[in-house]
Amino acid sequence: MSDMITADEARKLFRDLTMEDDNFFTMCLEGDNECTSLILRIILDRNDLTVLKSSTQKWFQNLTGHSAKLDIWARDEKWNLYDIEIQREKAGASSRRARFYSAVMDTRSLGKGESYDNLPESYVIFITHEDTIGDGQAIYEIGRYVKGTWRDYGDGSAPVRCI
Repeated sequence: MSDMITADEARKLFRDLTMEDDNFFTMCLEGDNECTSLILRIILDRNDLTVLKSSTQKWFQNLTGHSAKLDIWARDEKWNLYDIEIQREKAGASSRRARFYSAVMDTRSLGKGESYDNLPESYVIFITHEDTIGDGQAIYEIGRYVKGTWRDYGDGSAPVRCI
């Protein structure tokens, strides 16, 4: 007995897939810098962004603590870092997960003894099936601001975007 699917089963499978499907999304973008650039340009409303390197299902192993697997990890021409997460389930799009993934990217972006001033800007983007924050917005930007003045804190952690 073969594990192969029939042509009709394959057509149904592909007809039901969307870019919200984590596996389909990552397979479509694997190593495709041009497509990843286009998606980031649209999401971030920037025409000047060019991805130099992108990887899907990028593992960041930690020997003594929690590891992370980023759906899409990318670096642009200014060495800024991007993590794009596809999340169908509300529980997976938590604010603490976004914070952790941002920290994972930060810890991997400086060499030993390198100045903190060389830390690149980083973006964590969650594309979700439903409004995980619940305020009825299509896009949310979550950033670090100085309380009271609401000025950007300026630490290079660009706003988290939830779409």
